[in-house]
Amino acid sequence: MKTIYEIIRDYFKANDDLQFRLYCIMIGLGILASLATFLLCLFAKFTHYEVYLTGYCLIFILIIGSIGFKEQCYEKIAIIISIVLNYMIFPLLYLVSSGTYGGMPLIFVLGLFFSIPLVKQKKRYILFTSELVFYVLFMVLSNQYVLLTNDFVTNSFVHTIIISITFFIVMIYIFSTTVIIMGQYKKEKLKVEELNYELMQQALKDPLTQVYNRTSLMSYMTTRKNIETTHLGLCMLDLDDFKCINDTYGHLVGDRALIKLCEIATQFIKEDGFVVRYGGEEFVILFYHYDRLYIETILQKIRDELWGYFKEKDMQVTFSCGVTDYRYKEDELERLNRADELLYQAKHNGKNQSIIDYLR
Repeated sequence: MKTIYEIIRDYFKANDDLQFRLYCIMIGLGILASLATFLLCLFAKFTHYEVYLTGYCLIFILIIGSIGFKEQCYEKIAIIISIVLNYMIFPLLYLVSSGTYGGMPLIFVLGLFFSIPLVKQKKRYILFTSELVFYVLFMVLSNQYVLLTNDFVTNSFVHTIIISITFFIVMIYIFSTTVIIMGQYKKEKLKVEELNYELMQQALKDPLTQVYNRTSLMSYMTTRKNIETTHLGLCMLDLDDFKCINDTYGHLVGDRALIKLCEIATQFIKEDGFVVRYGGEEFVILFYHYDRLYIETILQKIRDELWGYFKEKDMQVTFSCGVTDYRYKEDELERLNRADELLYQAKHNGKNQSIIDYLR
């Protein structure tokens, strides 16, 4: 079973839509953090350096973020914005909001994970490691920085506001990312289930004619082996002189004859049974109705339609078949052998006919 990390990693590699949404979150929260830092520096009356720096960073994120949307180069822009946030905005926010007393290590944690979802594995490790080392050194070396004692930021009300904003930014990021990833997980899970269903259907159907294959037939017959129910009709059908059709007109025409037979049979049988390609030019039709007249009528309609279709192409395509009933607790091979014997009899009697055993 895949880990959550592997699931998320696969999503990022395979799904541009998810990458786009995460990119939107990164840009939005990057702008929010830059704006909060800019306003804090402005109202706290810090030096022009801090005000200008945060203002330029805010404008830069807006411009570079727009380029990312336009060019769809999310990973490269994410790395650039991550560097701006982690090496400029977040450290400055840390300094102007009482450092560790202001709860700023929390936003450092956000900074470390900010770009991870959008960056590939190797670059992700390099970015994360460099930022982690930088933050550790920064917190140790910035302990005596003068802005930490600024009266504005040490005010209890302002201090509470700063911590609240920090907490809000971090929680919004975590919540948004989680919601998007879980939503994408459900979407991908649904796709996998649909794909599994399609693969299962393909495994049970003949790729040429798109009717059920021999495996499907044997599985169906096995499950109904011990079910006492109304007898079903079992028809073993074989195209007459199919090798001659292939030799005379080519294998593509031969394939077309097989496909057309299945189309016509399915058209007339509808919901009253199903067609199976048993092997080569041999087919099985399982009728849910055991009535002899009904089966004779359906088989004759299939025969006439097939004959008429190929007659227009100056071809003679016919089939022979043997029909028997589906008896309770009878072995699958016994049923098929009885139908096959009747088919052989139809071939022996001159082909292009149906021999139907007594259906009780």
